[in-house]
Amino acid sequence: MNTKSSSIIWLLLGLAAVFVVIWGIRAMAFILAPLAMAMVITIAMIPLPGWLRQRKVPGGLSVILTILVVIAVMIGVVLIVVFSVGKLAATPPTYTANAAQQQAAALSSGSLATGSTTTSSVDQAVSALQGMVSPQLLNQIAVAIVGFTAKAVAQVVIVMFIFAFMLTGALSLERSK
Repeated sequence: MNTKSSSIIWLLLGLAAVFVVIWGIRAMAFILAPLAMAMVITIAMIPLPGWLRQRKVPGGLSVILTILVVIAVMIGVVLIVVFSVGKLAATPPTYTANAAQQQAAALSSGSLATGSTTTSSVDQAVSALQGMVSPQLLNQIAVAIVGFTAKAVAQVVIVMFIFAFMLTGALSLERSK
């Protein structure tokens, strides 16, 4: 076997190995993502228990307070997202009212009657859109939302457990120095 064919084989073998590693990471993302998130949270919060112990707070209580701070920050982020989505959901009715005003103004000026788009075609489009929304579709959307929420809650619980163990492990290593 010559060197050119062996280098091609090694290249293909290397590309296959990279593909297998990337596929493995993708397949294990449900474990690796919470682990990485917990690691980032632990690294960010590791100074807090030390600061609390300098202020004469017992070690166990400083760990519990640190975990409570992380939970409070997570709840704050969730509340911000929920309120932002609520504001976003309240915005489309104003767009609908503005569109209705613009349509009425266009009808009164006669620009819709002379163009290719007539009032009846707009009404037909609206009725077609209303026909697309069925109880089955709404049920599927509700099931998807509940499933997503349950998955998100499970991921947060996993992240918090990993974070708690990493934090206590890091603090016990710090004390053993």
